[in-house]
Amino acid sequence: MRNSSSGWVRLAGAALVAGFLIGLPSPVLAQGLAALGKEVWLTRSNCRDCHGSLGNGYQDDPQAPQGYNLRETILSPDEMRDVIRCGRPGGLMPSFQRTAWTDRAPCWGMVADDVGDMIPDKAETALADRLLNALVEMIFAEFVGKPDITQEMCTDFLGQAAARCVGFPAAGN
Repeated sequence: MRNSSSGWVRLAGAALVAGFLIGLPSPVLAQGLAALGKEVWLTRSNCRDCHGSLGNGYQDDPQAPQGYNLRETILSPDEMRDVIRCGRPGGLMPSFQRTAWTDRAPCWGMVADDVGDMIPDKAETALADRLLNALVEMIFAEFVGKPDITQEMCTDFLGQAAARCVGFPAAGN
């Protein structure tokens, strides 16, 4: 006799894959993407240099330009993805996609020749689509619209040993 719970596991897995393939949101997929996005934020990109470890606009590198406070952004996830992918023409936000501004991957309907010397710099680390999507997922899960940062929020995100968390108030204070 077959274990009926294994049938449910297979059915749930198939539903998850089907939801992914037809674009339905999945909390499990979102959690996985957000975790990958956190890893990108903390180890694979230099976003923190300008936007701060907690996305609040207080840069980790005082020599870096001050980035926007991502907690207060009015961008949609798609708009945020475009900004990360393409950078900001004439601004300090670099592009994180190697093929951005090309015929293969235009930005806002333009290629490099269309913006001339206002083309954004390329980031030190290029991010593939999967990593861009994960980064955007994490930004919206962890930063956008979140309340003031507390020590608990900081240590949950950066870990118990994070010295920068000491400066934030404890929850409820």
